[in-house]
Amino acid sequence: GVPIAQSYAASNLDWGPDLVVIGNALSRGNPEVEAVLERRLHYVSLPEWLKDAVLRARRPIVITGTHGKTTTTALTAFVLDAAGAAPGYLIGGDVKDFPHSARLGAAGAPFVIEGDEYDTAFFDKRAKFFHYLPEIAVVTSLEFDHGDIYPTIEDIERAFRLMLRQIPASGHLLLCTDFPRAAALREHAPCQVHTYGRGEDADYRIEITSNAATGTTYVLRYRGESLGPCTITLAGDKPETHTIALGNPDPTGSRFARIDDKPAVAVIPAIAADTLARKRFDYADRTLVKFDKFDPATVT
Repeated sequence: GVPIAQSYAASNLDWGPDLVVIGNALSRGNPEVEAVLERRLHYVSLPEWLKDAVLRARRPIVITGTHGKTTTTALTAFVLDAAGAAPGYLIGGDVKDFPHSARLGAAGAPFVIEGDEYDTAFFDKRAKFFHYLPEIAVVTSLEFDHGDIYPTIEDIERAFRLMLRQIPASGHLLLCTDFPRAAALREHAPCQVHTYGRGEDADYRIEITSNAATGTTYVLRYRGESLGPCTITLAGDKPETHTIALGNPDPTGSRFARIDDKPAVAVIPAIAADTLARKRFDYADRTLVKFDKFDPATVT
């Protein structure tokens, strides 16, 4: 029942909406943005709308980090759903185990959301994750990224430190110790902190026992005590680190999905170099062809 306009035009707002949600791909010069401002319509960014309309009534689990957000968000939603928690979620990618990449969930239920450090809107240059009211926050990584928004790595670190101030004292922060700058956020946390990674200093630590075309097997330990083995089939640099004994899900298909598979050639989408290097043994007897698919995003 929601009308869809095929192009931007001031006339699309003639019906007088109570609220206009403006995405961060739009800026001054867009005819609808100009109409909103000229007519003094009530407008908000999408993260701001999510905060007030969705997240306040739920228990937000905010997955942050310069890399690994989409996969970790999908994994978290997958596990909570399998455990019967019926979570809501908003995942920024294709999802193999759910019919849609977003679900509202019930009031009071967990809501898993990607906490993007990129800016919110043309009128709000703060990171999106400042709007997400985390009860639990996860920092999967912290490295230099988004040079158009953050001139230095110190600017990114500052944004993450400020994000932590939203977590209540009764909340939880999970940090990946494989990234020293992420681990250093511990000293700024106003809540309980839990760590995970491959190093001896992590509360939850993985020990990889085998890598094969069928998957990666590792043993999970909590402060030295074995919690048992786990095998996953996800690709990437450190995907097993972020699973932390989640069974064997493979929830996202957008980052590394085989498009075509011939006897001598495997066609795959454009992916990160570390992922390609890690999974090359899957196609040892074939020529790999990287396909740069059109994947619309903020800057496209």
